[in-house]
Parts: sequence; structure tokens; C-alpha cells
Amino acid sequence: GMVERTVTVRATTDCRDIAAAGGPVDLLIVLVKSFHTESAIASALPIVGPRTTVLSLQNGLGHEDVLAAAVGRQRVVAGKTYAGGVLLGPGRIVVGTRSKETIIGELDGSESERVRDIAAAFNAAGLLTTVSTNVLGALWDKLLVNVATGALSATTRLPYGELYAVPEIASTAIAAVAEAMAVARAHEVRLSVSDPREP
Repeated sequence: GMVERTVTVRATTDCRDIAAAGGPVDLLIVLVKSFHTESAIASALPIVGPRTTVLSLQNGLGHEDVLAAAVGRQRVVAGKTYAGGVLLGPGRIVVGTRSKETIIGELDGSESERVRDIAAAFNAAGLLTTVSTNVLGALWDKLLVNVATGALSATTRLPYGELYAVPEIASTAIAAVAEAMAVARAHEVRLSVSDPREP
């Protein structure tokens, strides 16, 4: 059943408050809409220090490059999360984390102490987290699903289930996925699928 609890959160809308209270942070999690990534990391620079790790948990691709441009690539860790929440009202949230996975990893595919430490902290807090040695591949796998469905569903106004009943739409989806897979290969990304009909 549902458990209701009250959690006191030290929150601010200005990172300078955090800098004044305690200086740089160990971990900075960036979880904003794509078009806010650049302004978000710019506003967070006051709390980025020599030992700060910057973790993107955003959907889609390219956020790591935006963050790397701001703080240096060596600080950036990538990830994706399936955990969510529903805002009922100011400060009232239904948490959607049970059995929802979060995947994090180094951009170069190494299994570092820092990603293991982050995963351990998340798991201790009840956020199911695994370390991946191919996190960019995981992000691309998710993108392939979106490539196959998102734009085609929007333009045809058909729900996902009905999309592929139309042969022309099905072949267009497969062509789009094949193109995305070719781009991934050109970027030397390891995908979990080899056939464009799989995602």
C-alpha cells in the first residue's frame, strides 16, 4: 500500500546559496529539459569544485557534450533513469521509484570508483541503480525506440499499437531506425540490437 511520509528538504532556486553554505558539492545531478541544459549548468558553476562529478540523467543525446563544454569532459558521467514522480501540489509528490531502474556509467566505458560510489549511494537511498560499461549504448537503445515511434505517431496521430499495422509506416519506421543505427556505428557506439526491426 501507499506510505505517506514528510521529508525535510534543504532546497534553493539559486546555487549561490549552496556555495555560501558549504562550497562545492561532490555530485551535481542535471535533470532538466534539453533546452535548459546550458543555462542549468551555467547557473550551477558556483558549486562546481575540483572534485565535483556532474551526472546527467536526461533522456536523449548530446547533453554530455554541453556539460563537458562547461565543466570539462573528465567531470561528466552519463545516465538514464526510469524513475518518475507525480506532483500533486506544492511539496506533495507521489514517488514512482519502486522497481524503476537507473543506469549510470563513465563516457569511456570504464567502471570507475566514482560511478560505483554514486550507485551505492543511490541504492542506499532506495533508487535502484546499476553501473553500465556501455552507458552511451543504453542511451542510443532508448533513442532507437523513440526514432521508430515518436515522430511517426505525432504526424499520423496514430497510437503506437496501430502504427505498424500500416505497411508504409512500418517500413518508414524501420528505415528511420536503420539510419539512426548507422549514425551510432559512425560514432563507434555499441548498440544492443543489430537489426533495425528489433527495437
